[in-house]
Amino acid sequence: MQVNKKILISEIIGLIFCLAMSFVFHFAYEWLNKTQAIAWLFATNESVWEHSKIIFYPYFIYSIIEFFILKPNIKVYLTAKSIPLILSIPVMITLFYTYSGIIGKNFLAIDIAIAVLIIIAKFIISYKILIKGYFSKYWYLYISISIFILIFLIIYTYFPPHINLFYDKTKDIYGINIYNLS
Repeated sequence: MQVNKKILISEIIGLIFCLAMSFVFHFAYEWLNKTQAIAWLFATNESVWEHSKIIFYPYFIYSIIEFFILKPNIKVYLTAKSIPLILSIPVMITLFYTYSGIIGKNFLAIDIAIAVLIIIAKFIISYKILIKGYFSKYWYLYISISIFILIFLIIYTYFPPHINLFYDKTKDIYGINIYNLS
């Protein structure tokens, strides 16, 4: 029972950390004078893809920190953390395009609510897996997919495909312009 309480406290702290850091990760690129070397880490524009960074990186970072705090079974922990990490971006994209497609435009309040709900869901899923001690025999595959997502987040920051997912209609750009380094 004591272990479950420690996990619950850690997950609540993680939830608060990720909610706060999602705000920071949204604006940090601007705050840091659009430094190209760190663009891979922070949202660089208002495209849907760039916003996936604000739900991915804080959770990823906290998961690394939390591992050293909890010292859990590695297979259970990697299962618990990678499943929500993998699902969060496709769910965010699906929810955004579904509601904005139905309504005909997007609303900031709904966009924020989607991000908050996804972050909360990540920690609920993670907590349930951790307290049950469940691990998938495919845990290594989940980690591999998480790493591929991380790689795609980095690559597509600098070299985004020219499709709507990567398009920032407010600035009329895709990604960042690596040829115009500031």
